[in-house]
Amino acid sequence: MKIVLSVLVPALLCVAEVCAEGVPDLPVERNIVDSLALRSEGRIMVNQPAALAKRVMRDTASVDGDENRHQELRPGTAVVHKAGYRIQVYSDNNQRMARSNAERIASRISSEYPLLGTYMVYKAPYWRLKVGDFLTREDAVAVMAELKKSFASLAGEMIIVRDRINVIE
Repeated sequence: MKIVLSVLVPALLCVAEVCAEGVPDLPVERNIVDSLALRSEGRIMVNQPAALAKRVMRDTASVDGDENRHQELRPGTAVVHKAGYRIQVYSDNNQRMARSNAERIASRISSEYPLLGTYMVYKAPYWRLKVGDFLTREDAVAVMAELKKSFASLAGEMIIVRDRINVIE
């Protein structure tokens, strides 16, 4: 059974890549297994049940700050770090409550805006929660206005900060 799976999984991955190359607008589903197979040039083979394959499937990511246009990560794409902007939605130095508050707020934001990345950072003595990856300040301002409407209790704390952001290339 293991031998069949170790032969079948790479074969299916190759067929999926060939089919995707033939149809230019067809999105390619990426996960860590695809990434390992691609970068190791076939030297690494991963056997996984279908349930695990479904769980490691990568979500789509917004491109160029346009929330209505999405792009699947394709083989050969990479996440790079560039100078940009994020929205800081929470900052506190209360050692007992700051971390749990930041986690709770991050969960609320992620549930309402699943494509907006949340980043929790501890820089003594502050816990900070930042959201988004914006190349321009204007994109950050537009999303911050929407966040202020959705999370009115946090509106007074929200500010735009310069940060290293994740960009898909």
